[in-house]
Parts: sequence; C-alpha cells; structure tokens
Amino acid sequence: MGPKRRGAASSCRSPAQKSAKAIAKKYRGKKMTPEKAANVRRALYSVCNEKLSLIKAAREYGVSYGFLYRRYSWEVDIEKIKGPETVFSSAEEKSMAEWLSEMAQRGMGLRVCEFLDFVQDIVKKENRQTPFKDGRPSYQWFTAFKHRNGNIIDRRTETPLGLKRSKLSKSVIDEWYSKYRNFLISIDCLDKPSRIWNADESGFNMGSASAKVIGPTRRDLAVPHITAGKQRLTVMYCGRATGEMMPPFFVFPEPKPRSYNPLNGSLEGSAIAYTKKGWMDSKTFDKFIDHFDKYAGQERPVVLLIDSVGSHVDHTVFMHAKAKGIEIYRIVPNATHLMQPLDKGVFGPLKGKWNLVSRRYSRENPGKTIGKENFAEKLNVAYLEFYKPLTVINAFKSSGIYPVDSMKITSEMLKPGLTFSGKSLVEEEKAVVVVHQEELHETARAKGALSVFEETLATPVRDKYNNRIEEGYDMEGISPCFDVYRKLHKKAHPSKATSQATGLDLLADTALQGRHAVLPEDMPPSSSLISPVLRDLLVFPKAPESLKPVRKTLVNTLPDNLTSSESIRTLSLRELEKVKSFAERERKARLSFIKKNKPQKKGKSKSNTQKGKMPKKTDPDNVLTQGTSKEFCKGCQVTWDEDIESDSDRLWVQCDLCDDWLHAECISGLIDTNEQFICPDCM
Repeated sequence: MGPKRRGAASSCRSPAQKSAKAIAKKYRGKKMTPEKAANVRRALYSVCNEKLSLIKAAREYGVSYGFLYRRYSWEVDIEKIKGPETVFSSAEEKSMAEWLSEMAQRGMGLRVCEFLDFVQDIVKKENRQTPFKDGRPSYQWFTAFKHRNGNIIDRRTETPLGLKRSKLSKSVIDEWYSKYRNFLISIDCLDKPSRIWNADESGFNMGSASAKVIGPTRRDLAVPHITAGKQRLTVMYCGRATGEMMPPFFVFPEPKPRSYNPLNGSLEGSAIAYTKKGWMDSKTFDKFIDHFDKYAGQERPVVLLIDSVGSHVDHTVFMHAKAKGIEIYRIVPNATHLMQPLDKGVFGPLKGKWNLVSRRYSRENPGKTIGKENFAEKLNVAYLEFYKPLTVINAFKSSGIYPVDSMKITSEMLKPGLTFSGKSLVEEEKAVVVVHQEELHETARAKGALSVFEETLATPVRDKYNNRIEEGYDMEGISPCFDVYRKLHKKAHPSKATSQATGLDLLADTALQGRHAVLPEDMPPSSSLISPVLRDLLVFPKAPESLKPVRKTLVNTLPDNLTSSESIRTLSLRELEKVKSFAERERKARLSFIKKNKPQKKGKSKSNTQKGKMPKKTDPDNVLTQGTSKEFCKGCQVTWDEDIESDSDRLWVQCDLCDDWLHAECISGLIDTNEQFICPDCM
C-alpha cells in the first residue's frame, strides 16, 4: 500500500502559493505566534493558580497535553518550539518591533531594506554568529520576524504630512480647546450647535484621478488614464454642527464670462466671485461674509470657524463681520487636518463622488472635459450624491468642535511632534506621570459623585443598575437616569485593561480576551536580556534646538477670536503703521527726485553755499524767508535740512496764526508780502 495522498485541494495551488507556503513553513517555526503563546500562558496560569488539571487546561485552550506538560515541567522554554534558535531573543525582537512601530508613528518609519541594514549593523558590531550572508538578513527572515511579532508591526502605507504640521503638540491643542470652550460659554453658544459653523475653500480638478480598474491580466500591457490637465477651480463650502450645508461660494479666475452663466445647474442660492488667479483673497472673503450672513439664520451671534490663511485675515473683513453679529474664530495653524470639520469628514467623501462624476462624464462624452461652463452643474450632482446630514454632524464630532472635546485629538495623532518638542525622555516620562495623577484625581471625583448619586436611588433601583453594569447593558436613551449612572460608574471604575501588569506580563500584551494575571514567582523568565549594542541603537531621533529665533508674523500674534476688540485694535495699529511707512517712502522718493533733477549751479560749490539765518517769528517785516533746521513744510513734509542737502533755493513762508511753515510753491496762488498770511489749515 502506497503512501497517503494529499487532498485534491493542495494539488490545485498555483506555483506562487506553493512557494509562499514553503517559505512560511521554513521560517515560521522560530517562535510561537502571539496568540498561541497567550493560550499557553493562560493554560499554565490555570494549572498553577486555579488548580486545573493539565488535561482539562490543554483541552480548554486548544493545545496538546504533551506540549503543555513539557512547558509545565520546564523541559523546554514556554515559547520555544521545534527548529533552530532565532538570531535574536524574544525580548530583543519585541524591543525592535516596538521601536519600529514607534518610529513609524513619529513619521520616521523604516522600509524593509533600511531595517535589514539596521540589523546588519547590529550583527557586525556584536560579531554575532548568524546564518546570514555577510551579516545581512534576507527578506524571508523579515517575513518570519513580522509573523512572530504580528501583534505589534505590519507593513503600512505612509500618509504625507507637512513639516509644520508635524510640529504640533498636545499642550497647544488642549489650550486651544480650553479657550474655545470658554469663548462659547461667554457668548452663550456652548449648547447651541445651530450657531456653530465651519467654512473652508478647496480646489477641485477638472478631471478625475487615476484608480484601480478592471483590466487585462498581462502585466506588459499598460492601463492608461486620460486626464483633463491640471486646471483647478476653488469652491468655498460652509457647514454647521447640526448637519446643514450652505450653498457653495465659487471663486473663478477672470475674466467674467458673457456668453453663459457659470451657475446654471448649481445649487439654489450659490454665489460666485472672480479674481485674477481664481484664488480666494481678502476682497473675495469679504463678499463671502455677505453670502454667509444671508444663510446663517436670524439668531445672533454666530460662530464661524476658519483657518489661518492670509486671505482670511483682514481688518475690513473683521469689522464687517462684527457689525453683522458674526464671531470669526480661527483654528490652530497647521492643525486643520485634525481639527477642521470640513477637512476631517466632508471634503474627502465629496471629492470621492466628484471623481466618479468626472469619470462618468469622460466615458459619456469622449474627447470633452468639464469646463467652467458646466463645472457648477457637475459639482452639484456629486454634492447631492454625497450629502447626508449625519456625515457633517460626525465631522464636527470627530474633530471635537461640537460637542467640545479635546480628547478627540489623541497623543498618538501628535507623536511626530515628539521629535521637535525638545523634551528629553525623562521629561516625557514626568509628563506621563502628571497626566496619570490627573486621571487618578478625576477618578476620585467621579467616585464621590457616584456615591452621592447612589444615595438618591432606592435600593431596588440601585441593585437593578448594578446588575445591568455587570451584564454589560449598553443601551442608551431608554433610561436617562441609568445613562447618568453608567457614565459615572465608567469614570469611577476605569477598565482594568489600562492597568499595568506585573511579573512576566503574561496576558497584558495579548490581543485575545483575558484578564491580567501573574504566574508564580518561582517560574523562570522565558526570554534573555537585550544586548547593550541593540539598546544603544534603539533610540528616537531628536531635532536640535534652533539658535535662530522664530519670526513672529501678524497672524501668530492675533488672538483666536479674530473679531474681538483686541484683534481689531491690533490690526488697526498695523494699518496705521502701513500708512506711515508708505508716507515715509513717498517722501524719500520725492526728495530723491528733486535732488536728481536739480540743475547744478556754475561756479558755486555745495559746500560753500551759505544760507541766511531765518528771522525771528516775531518780526512782521519778514514774511518770505527760509526755514530753520527744525521746521518742515506742512504741504510736502520736507524739512529745512533736506532742502539744504538738495541744494534747493525754495522760499518758505510762515502762518501768522499757527506759526507753521510751508514752501511758497506748495501754496496755490500768489502771496502778498504786505498782508497777513494764513495757511489753508487755519482758514
């Protein structure tokens, strides 16, 4: 009788599947998977602490009796299985996996080839004996390494993040949310979502983006995607926390078309403005304020959240909005991808529908592209396919704008900022301790509130609520009293899953269900220590502190409430400085022109030119004269010293009422030396 034949399914595998299975079988056995290791540890815990027999524990946790017995009697290590030893110990592999995960979250992730170079560097520095060629592990070794640490790392696609956005910190975000909450309380809008709006502009391409399509199996045949160029049109959308969206505000490049109306087919109430390049500027934003005021409702004040783009910061716009009862509040600069509702949950799905509409138009109209004449119509089709009030509500909720919740922006989202925070690891650990103490204080307050609340309940009701909590009753809205009790109970008794395990940390790292448990103290550890060389290399990059001071712009010095009296006063002073600066430049330009066009006198040197002294102001017989060095002309603002420098022989005249001086040529009309002279300001 011949050997047993394998199932028919195995013979139907493709060559690629067979090769992948062979590689997995060869390199998988160096270490247990995290799930199996967790089951073994749970079984050993049940045998040691719960007095469960080996046979029952093996049956309950899905391992064989002999497999469990050899680890219970310490014939082999807990996580050891058949096959040669791994190059790195379990603790070393775990530390490398956690380092790779943290580096990726900080925006400094390593590609597979970079990680293999990193391992090669460790092997050469330690002179570690390995089966690697030239000390560099193969891609198959990385596949097995990823499989053994599959609960920590996986291959992911990076999301582009600008350098300025990567420098955000949790303290800045929390401070903004605190001020934002106090601002809403001050204008009585904290519980009025209908008064909270968010506006932002976005560019829409005239063509669709490339995507995965159904095509031929042959890889040598290209699958082209016909595009419509790089033309983009700007659209300003505005939505509020209750889910409504305002008609869009279009910004098109000049000139204004005369043969068609670009708003044909668009949403009723849409508006349009034209700029030189089709971008939003301060004048166009002022027009949008009128558009916003038209559809924002009759209740005032209303809050309009915007970003810190320069076109949105203008003194005239803020005065205009303040007069209409519109409070403009800006979001943290470079944090709109996290905190702006439209960026967080509206523009993404809207542009997804826009791409589908563009692709459909290209198929139905070969050779034609969407232009300015039908852009608004096609965008309205995409908008109607996208729009759901719940989508807008969730966008405000996920960004923490309404309800106001700074915890929506977690520390994990801001990990790239740790590279630029300038804090050492010790300071970061201290910050974690402070946060933990605040959490303990919050828990103590919740326990006190829960005890007071329980005293107001009857005994049967209290027992019923406790039974519901134990049974995991999570229905909301049926009993408001129980909803309050459940929230207080959740804060007073936080989940044990957040606590730190001790001992061998048997169950805290597992992805399966379970509880925190500890094996007996006499059980030896299952992994060796981390080598010093590896520990020294597992560090996170830190940006050096820049010696160059950061230049503060006007936008950064303004308060978040852009329509506040402080903000308007700052912008008013800025406008005044601009006027003074312009007047000074104009004066210098006039002086330079006079000096350049003044003909040189023959036989007379500038250095030898002497001007007569100015007669006293009390002398009535001298009206036409030359000014003193401290006087200046009220007409052209040129001083006496500047006249000397330009070698000008212009005559000066003094007003008999205010004693101010003017050039004779700056006064319209003739001057009679026998009569009293009065300047235009005193007339």
